[in-house]
Amino acid sequence: TDLQILQLLVPEGSPPGTPGVLITQNAADAEITGAELEVTFAATENLMLQGTFAYLDTEFVDFSAPSGFRPPDGGAGAGGSRIGNALRNAPEFAYSLMARYTQDLNSGGQISYQADFQHKDRVFQDPDVLDFASVPAYDLVNARITWVNAEDTLEVAGWATNLFNEDYFIHNFPALGNGLATAGPPAMYGMTVTWRYR
Repeated sequence: TDLQILQLLVPEGSPPGTPGVLITQNAADAEITGAELEVTFAATENLMLQGTFAYLDTEFVDFSAPSGFRPPDGGAGAGGSRIGNALRNAPEFAYSLMARYTQDLNSGGQISYQADFQHKDRVFQDPDVLDFASVPAYDLVNARITWVNAEDTLEVAGWATNLFNEDYFIHNFPALGNGLATAGPPAMYGMTVTWRYR
């Protein structure tokens, strides 16, 4: 109850295509239900598997555009009503999988190989569920190889994030009648060296 919502609104009587203004409105009511699951499984002495799953069902149950304003062109909800619309940044499904294999070396050190997959469903960024200002669903794959010496003082890791160079957004918001999006990082590769003083 009493949610504070930042939203894009257009003054009543404005001509079609008017970009609108950002307004913070108080006292929206919403319902959120869902479930989360996290599992860690030691498949063998060397192989570790992890998985997460999240489900969300969100909706406004008492929320309308304030008097004198209407949703932007393309906004859902007749008469400015947001009842039934999804909340901002609330994916219906999100899940991840990770596998890590660790191998002992004759030198006393260890080397590990890790890969992980992440999925996030589409999310809206505005209470009027504007299509042009949403963040579409995306999938990311990352990989990492790590070597640690026998004394656990030196660690060298080679890594790759967004391995398949997925185009995705990490944020989007309506502005000037369009989405104002922040793109996620492209495929990136690198090496990290860590020294621990003992």
